Amino acid sequence: MSINPRPMLSWATTPGASSYIVQVQGIAPVNWEREVQNTQLAYPKDQPVMQPGNVYTINIIAKRGDKFIPSSTFVLLVPEDRARQVATTIERLESLKQSPDEQAIDTDAVYNAQGLLDESIAVLSARIKAGSQNPAIYRLLGERYLQGDAFSAASSALANAIALAQKVNNADELAKAEVEAKIAAQAQAKVYHQRE
Repeated sequence: MSINPRPMLSWATTPGASSYIVQVQGIAPVNWEREVQNTQLAYPKDQPVMQPGNVYTINIIAKRGDKFIPSSTFVLLVPEDRARQVATTIERLESLKQSPDEQAIDTDAVYNAQGLLDESIAVLSARIKAGSQNPAIYRLLGERYLQGDAFSAASSALANAIALAQKVNNADELAKAEVEAKIAAQAQAKVYHQRE
């Protein structure tokens, strides 16, 4: 699910893939395709936006030599009334005048409860770009990447969470991040073997 009519698209790496074909299909006029070299694509500005309440199919086709390895997922653009409810909740949180990290953690909780993974990732990533040294921010980002099957990104965020938790001697965050890092490693190994 997403609130953003032009979401950031990302997917797990396919070992040995030289490029990926991204296809987005749904209610007319949304129907486009792009080929990219990495595992992330900003929704093109020259394409029609997704409409609230509609479901869109996103096909990712990994090109590895002369092989094509397809995968598909679906995105529901949240209906307008639900998007307004989420926005109202976020505005209320912002009025509490919390620290930026506390604000991001609470905002992530709202988005995550609504299944808005892209929005959660964007909020947590923004805090990291702003220089947060809070291990919980990195751990939550790792968890969200895990939810989105972006195992490499999850492992990286969780490694940072572990290092920061050790640095500030936060045993609770350290334990949580270590468990999530093991899950990420196992999931990444499983996907790697399936795609070989």
